[in-house]
Amino acid sequence: MRAVGSTYCIGERRVAGSASFGRRYIAPYIAEFLRAYPDVKVRLELADGIVDIVEQGFDLALRIGTLASSSLVARKLADNPRLLVASPTYLSEFGRPQRPENLASHNCIVLDRNRMWKLRGSDGEVHEIRVSGNFTTNYGEAITEAALADAGIALKSRWDIRDLLAEGSLIPVLDDFIIEPLWSVWAVRPPGQMVPARVRVFIDFMEMKFQQLKA
Repeated sequence: MRAVGSTYCIGERRVAGSASFGRRYIAPYIAEFLRAYPDVKVRLELADGIVDIVEQGFDLALRIGTLASSSLVARKLADNPRLLVASPTYLSEFGRPQRPENLASHNCIVLDRNRMWKLRGSDGEVHEIRVSGNFTTNYGEAITEAALADAGIALKSRWDIRDLLAEGSLIPVLDDFIIEPLWSVWAVRPPGQMVPARVRVFIDFMEMKFQQLKA
């Protein structure tokens, strides 16, 4: 299985992850895990993109996204809901979209040229909207900063902006629609290998933390 999204791996015990999620969550979680299991050693490697855990010799990957078919063994740890947001200033100036089709007339902040956004309504109908905007980036934190600076409407994972939502710096848009495809957090490991007990313990620990995170 192959995930579209961010990747985190535990190897020797080596751990790799995307810059933003790894820095904000994986590193603190590993520190907490190591306090409970001080005999375990972990190397954290932060980078964006998907790593080949078989070729690069990792024991485990923690991935965010959707999984494509592969020979890897995957375990879902938590849902990773996404939503559309904008700053109060942007919405005050340009209005709040009432229907997915309204997004076509808004400035949308795009990640990696992903200009096709899919939203599913409560009636099950899926709306595919080709969005446009004057700012495209490959870095998720840049999208957050641009949205905070009133640049437009952004598509974000809830974990990434939960504090900003709570304080009102970003406002949900079209929040009665579900963003598709649905993303999750996965533990992915190579096929045909025995899972060391401490890797199983690590997966269980991360599942507990991610379940807390989505609450």
